[in-house]
Amino acid sequence: MMNKHITVTIEIVHPKGVGVASLAGYGRIYVPFAFKGETVEVKLLRQERKGGWSARRISNPKEHCSVAGICGGCMWPGAPYLQQLEIKKQIFLTKARNIPNISKVPIKISGDSRVTQTRARIHLHANFFGGRFNFGFYAQKSRDVVAIEDCPTAEAPLRDTLQKLSLLRRESYSGYENFGFGIELSHLPFSSPCVLLVIYAAPKRTHMLEKFSACITSFVKDISVYIAFKEAPFFIYDKADGFTFYTIPGTFQQVNRVQSHYIRKIIREEILRTQPKILFDIYGGAGNYALPFHRLVEKIYGVDENSLAIRVAQKNIEANGVYNAVYLQGDAGDVFEKKHAADFIILDPARWGLSAQVVEALPRFMPHTIIYISNHTESFVRDAKLLSQYFRLEKIELVDFFPFTLLVDIVSIWKSFDRVPQKSI
Repeated sequence: MMNKHITVTIEIVHPKGVGVASLAGYGRIYVPFAFKGETVEVKLLRQERKGGWSARRISNPKEHCSVAGICGGCMWPGAPYLQQLEIKKQIFLTKARNIPNISKVPIKISGDSRVTQTRARIHLHANFFGGRFNFGFYAQKSRDVVAIEDCPTAEAPLRDTLQKLSLLRRESYSGYENFGFGIELSHLPFSSPCVLLVIYAAPKRTHMLEKFSACITSFVKDISVYIAFKEAPFFIYDKADGFTFYTIPGTFQQVNRVQSHYIRKIIREEILRTQPKILFDIYGGAGNYALPFHRLVEKIYGVDENSLAIRVAQKNIEANGVYNAVYLQGDAGDVFEKKHAADFIILDPARWGLSAQVVEALPRFMPHTIIYISNHTESFVRDAKLLSQYFRLEKIELVDFFPFTLLVDIVSIWKSFDRVPQKSI
């Protein structure tokens, strides 16, 4: 039966994002890049287990983009957006079912009305091989680079830059070693030029990157090109909530500005409702989720282990006239060692979740409110079980930063058991 072509109807989406069909004589058939309700022709690849086959779509939704179903960036190309949101919510509920009292917690999901052209920043994989240049995204479950010339998930200026960069594939690069590197493109609407291109590679490849960056600037006009972690100026990344957000090449910034604004709206409403005095911004990066609210609290203490992020936080503090915030470089738990009273804490860790030091320290401080922002469901579920021993989970909002993917940001609000919530505003 291997390599046989059959037609199936996708009945459910597996928690890993793969479409699943059932067919008599075959059992379950797992089809990447497919969603519930689709009828698709597939090629059977191999029997993974008794009653379970992996398969590949024969025809892909090319109306999404020319490499849909090949590039690993979009998991459900062509899927109606409301259906994507429902899939994400159901997958979250399945994975979160063992969190204590989760069935009693209000859970909603907030989408991005733009659906496409949502990403203000994209990361590309690039390489030189045999004197030729190539770039793109990885294929699903592979390190093979799928060459692209466009990406419908990127904001318009980035799409224009991708088309210009694709012309560099026509050139021959004598004297270039074979090596791989990363390219990050960011749309900076308040800068001129408005596209920032940052190149990443191992330090021993710096001389090659310098050579290539000169090639880019001579070939592609109206972009700023920098090598990551080398001296560079600050750029304005965004303006919102009466605050100007800065960045420097090599520093992490949220990909979806609109949804970042929405998360700040959630935080602002909770600050106004509870009126805290001391705000801790743990894993705070450049302070983008806390510093805009400096006028609503007496003091902000932030910490992040990334030195570049702390430099940006300090720039944000200085440029916006913030007088009551201190950001430290160090482990996330370091700010607790200062032993300040904390009544409002924002936790925004990387995908691996909270450190043991933070989990241990939180019960000692017993803040009135914790807002825990997670971009990895498994890490969130693990941490939520621990937090539930000391705090009451009040509500969860899933915020969709990445349409067409399995990813979702989880914004959860927690309250101390021994505190009485203040009245709503």
